[in-house]
Amino acid sequence: MISITVFAQITYRPIPLKNTTYYYKSEGMRPATCHSYHSYEKDTLINGRQYAKMNSFGSATSISVFCDGANSFNSSTTNRYIRNDSAQKKVYLYNIPNDTLLYDFNLTVGDTLKTAYANQGTLILMSIDSILIGSHWHRRHNYAPAGLPLALNPIIEGIGGERGFFGPLKHFEHNGILKCYSENEMIKYPQSNFGQSGNCNWATNENIYSKTAIKYSFNNNSLNIQHFNGSLSLYSTNGELVFETKVNSAFLKNFDYLPAAIYILKLQSKGEQQVDKILVH
Repeated sequence: MISITVFAQITYRPIPLKNTTYYYKSEGMRPATCHSYHSYEKDTLINGRQYAKMNSFGSATSISVFCDGANSFNSSTTNRYIRNDSAQKKVYLYNIPNDTLLYDFNLTVGDTLKTAYANQGTLILMSIDSILIGSHWHRRHNYAPAGLPLALNPIIEGIGGERGFFGPLKHFEHNGILKCYSENEMIKYPQSNFGQSGNCNWATNENIYSKTAIKYSFNNNSLNIQHFNGSLSLYSTNGELVFETKVNSAFLKNFDYLPAAIYILKLQSKGEQQVDKILVH
């Protein structure tokens, strides 16, 4: 059964392609956990069209789990290119040599959707409603796989998927949840977090490798680590080593001198390894 919720006229909101970050988390019954992170880095011109370069980073605690950006026990970093077609209410993912449809907000209830996002099969638009985020209303398209009408996968206009940005849409096993979405370093979604200061950078989220996570803070471009003995390395997203040192108990350093960008922080001690991402701004 399909339905539509009636709501007031809402202006179309394209996906913001600057100064936004996402953090998704999914858990399954194996047990296993997947973390995936996305942020836009810069504008890129491809075939005369303007795209935003998105950096996607995923990490899984089991080799059997798919993450938005990784399908390995360790981690993977992937660059993708996204563009809005606001006139058609569509969002595209660049796949060499062509665009692939990612989101389509011009559909009506009952229409089917086959995109790079819905890579597990055809989705049916079951209903359309709206959600108030801050002071703005956003349309929400609720899709379900054919034959599974209750397995809803919402996609919010102006934000993206609630169940994952690129990963397969599933109803239960390893179902992704959008844990944090921010614009201009202000958390905007989930609604319970609206108005809180801060952003979705990786230093403020859960650490993803060690069961006994190494505790540290990263604020105002300063990295502060206490009660840690081991090696510290900082890499660019291209894999270039930009800083390394040995830590004996404590470490404090400001990285204002680095260009504003996302960096990969690697901490290693006694065979344990922890990898996170931090945002220098």
